Amino acid sequence: MRFRGAILLAGVCALFASCGEERRAAEQDDLIESEARRGADVWLRATDRTDYDMAWNDEASTMLFQRSRLTEVRVDSAFRLDVEAMITASPGAGLVFFNNPNNPTATVHGAKAVADFVERVRKASPETVILIDEAYHDYVTDPSYASAVPLAIATPNVIVARTFSKAYGMAGMRIGYAVGRAETIKRLARFKMPYNVSVFGVAAAIAALEDPAHIEAERQRNTEVRSFTVKVLEELGCACTASQGNFLFVNIRRPAKDLRDACAKQGVMIGRDFPPFERTHARISIGTMDEMKKAADVFRGVLKPVTTASR
Repeated sequence: MRFRGAILLAGVCALFASCGEERRAAEQDDLIESEARRGADVWLRATDRTDYDMAWNDEASTMLFQRSRLTEVRVDSAFRLDVEAMITASPGAGLVFFNNPNNPTATVHGAKAVADFVERVRKASPETVILIDEAYHDYVTDPSYASAVPLAIATPNVIVARTFSKAYGMAGMRIGYAVGRAETIKRLARFKMPYNVSVFGVAAAIAALEDPAHIEAERQRNTEVRSFTVKVLEELGCACTASQGNFLFVNIRRPAKDLRDACAKQGVMIGRDFPPFERTHARISIGTMDEMKKAADVFRGVLKPVTTASR
């Protein structure tokens, strides 16, 4: 698999935040480093989180957040990115971050919705960079979905980010890639940190791309286990969002901490809180079928449906 204009990156999200400064940095080539430190004047992230300082903990990312104005756009009632609200908020933004599928809600927008979104943002704010994060692309089964890679190659100021940390199982190698038009990637490459990927990581990534059968098998496995787990949780009265990832976002009707603590006592680990939904929802990762069958037994004991008689 080859993408013209692609660049391998680590810490990719932190780097993109600085792209909104390009129009000033172009006139100050000798001050690129200081431009990167200043970051974008404004950049936009559609999110359901409020604890941004926890989301990015390396020095460069933290500096960009501290020196940029962040506009929060909440997810809609279906826990999907609120496209209309994002478009309304986009004029003047240095960067619009579009997570598709979204994390932690696991929801996705179809290809037409994404293409329309890009067109409208570019019309409202032509200089804004649009970053489409497709970290969970390989798990999507929604027929309306398609990768935005062709859109990024055809459209200025649009970048698609991918990672080998999810379906490829290479999180420890800290490697991913970005795809966009050559001139867009050229601008991005000026902010690339030195030694950001290892030779071993690059070799492993290339080998992984040459084994599409593995990804197809992983998608099928995840789809089967995801369906099983959703059924178990819904039988317990816990509504799941329309997951298109390798995790579920579930209304457990109680604080996530309560579920996390109860499950941990029985050897099942549940992830951290995701404000502002930590009082009602939990993000549950999908493991193997054997692992999720064990988790299901634990869930049945911990997440007993609340009945009138038990009140």
